Amino acid sequence: MYNITFNLGDSDTTSYREYHMESNYSASEIEEAYEKACKMMGYYFTESCFSNSNQLNDEDKQKLYSFGIITTEDLTYEEWCLDDYIDIFIGVVRLVLPDFELEYRNLNEQFLYCIDGSAEGLFGIE
Repeated sequence: MYNITFNLGDSDTTSYREYHMESNYSASEIEEAYEKACKMMGYYFTESCFSNSNQLNDEDKQKLYSFGIITTEDLTYEEWCLDDYIDIFIGVVRLVLPDFELEYRNLNEQFLYCIDGSAEGLFGIE
């Protein structure tokens, strides 16, 4: 698995989020697959989403629907959130990489105190 990090949203708004994910493909493989999928669709999903409206226009929805990325229920959906955006991105990439996985990474780390700072004297680390 590969550790993948990216940011979504405008850093000046409350919709901004940093994502830490795991994937079965590297970032470069995902980017290459995304590019191929967009060319295949004749549509660049990320380029059409640089607005503050939190919604996809009807043309965007129809394009995504025609490739099976969104459902008929999604055609009438109005308020899209960042998690929806990730789901759609995954769907686009899966047009080229059908087994593509992108899941949240657990960042709930614990500190190991018993080893913290212990190598300083042994290895001359300063």
